[in-house]
Amino acid sequence: MTETKSESKKKEMPLGVGNILFLFFDKLNNNDYFKEKFKDTEVKILINTIDGKYAALVIINKGTISIESFPNANRNDLKKSVLGWDGKLEATTEFLRGLFTKNPPPVAMIKKMFTGKLRGPRKVMIIGKLFEILASEEK
Repeated sequence: MTETKSESKKKEMPLGVGNILFLFFDKLNNNDYFKEKFKDTEVKILINTIDGKYAALVIINKGTISIESFPNANRNDLKKSVLGWDGKLEATTEFLRGLFTKNPPPVAMIKKMFTGKLRGPRKVMIIGKLFEILASEEK
């Protein structure tokens, strides 16, 4: 049995915060600067909205980017040992919205680091670099 294009695309679309990240970052797969800058990068970053139903795993693999969604009802399913992430940010939807639209307050970011909501901060900061590439593309 063969899949139609719409069925195939439907399966690829992540849920929750992953859907929003997919809408932003999927464009990077056609960006030559991104491909060159991240050609040697292999990293997985978990973004979890603690007040939402799904977490997103941002996967950068040698110049390509993909997003996968995972239900966050069972926190054991989001552990590093299960998903193999290199960096993790857990926050409310409101905090993430601010993070994706403007610079987060430094105090809030430091607080997240010390409360265990931010793991692998250098890896998580790659998300900011991705937004910088997207912003430079719009100019």
